[in-house]
Amino acid sequence: MASIHESQPEKIPCLDDVTTAYQEVLQYNKKHTGISTGILNLLKATIESEEAFEESATTFEASLEQANTEDAMYKELTHIMQANTLQCIGVSLQNGSQLKSSTGTPVGAQKLTPCIDDAESFRYFLSLQSKEIIQSDTKHLDLVVDLLKDLENQISHGFAPFPTTTDSAIVEPLMLSGEIALKTFDYINDEIKRLDLDKPEIFDEILQQDRPVYVNSHYQTYVKAEQHQQSYEELENFVHYWGKDLLKQYIRVGSEKKLQYEKYVYLDGEQMNTRLVRLTDFILAMAKDEKEYIKNYGLKSAKDLLIGIQKTLHRMSIEPDVWFASPENTVLLRSIEIDILSTLED
Repeated sequence: MASIHESQPEKIPCLDDVTTAYQEVLQYNKKHTGISTGILNLLKATIESEEAFEESATTFEASLEQANTEDAMYKELTHIMQANTLQCIGVSLQNGSQLKSSTGTPVGAQKLTPCIDDAESFRYFLSLQSKEIIQSDTKHLDLVVDLLKDLENQISHGFAPFPTTTDSAIVEPLMLSGEIALKTFDYINDEIKRLDLDKPEIFDEILQQDRPVYVNSHYQTYVKAEQHQQSYEELENFVHYWGKDLLKQYIRVGSEKKLQYEKYVYLDGEQMNTRLVRLTDFILAMAKDEKEYIKNYGLKSAKDLLIGIQKTLHRMSIEPDVWFASPENTVLLRSIEIDILSTLED
């Protein structure tokens, strides 16, 4: 992401052109990246190596390399064909994740991930749209959903607490990217709300239905609706806590909803217990901080965590087999409960 404000291009493409361009990107990602492509490439290489069993190793590697090369060619072609249209609205196509085999060999090509490079151009593009048209088809919203997810990821990585030993050459670019992403969302959010894209009616209708099974053609649309809802809510939380100078603490602890629904207190072994102890220590340290705003956030987080601990202890007493009610886990949770109560009473 280069900058928040850059010069607007002379011509902004229409919504249909942008939607068509991004649908081509999504089709490329579906056909040439990810698990399905990886399995097909590995299967093809295996079959060809078995047919030429005398030189099976060479044939397998050659077949896999050929398949990867073809996928990479489609990536370059898709980028060439669609990048210009998206660039005109301030969006670039970045290299995303790439599936690798257990030996580290690439399988399939890299995903193409959209990223807002020029917030001014993207905001202007949104300003030209009407909420009736942009919400008339979920395909129009695919780009917005993925862009919000990218902003969420950049902020999460940029404002995450880094170990003190982390090289500054790694930390500083991530922090800068996170700060720009945060300011970008804050800058375009008024247009998102004007278009009712904070809570798209078309997505609300989808989410009111029962969650479809994976094989259902409706599944991907449902997942998109869920992703949009979660990303937008998290981005608004990021801006809220950023304004209170608590964003790093918020990201470290996790959202209040996660604490409320006890995602941090499912006990499934030593690793989870260690994580819970560290989380508790971090929260209680904030609750004792000299700075009032950090202390208040720590106390609020401690109360949320206490609710989760007490609910878990209750369920462990009812369903001990399901809730890993070993003596060690029970003692651990009781001690954490006492520590939190002691802190809240001080």
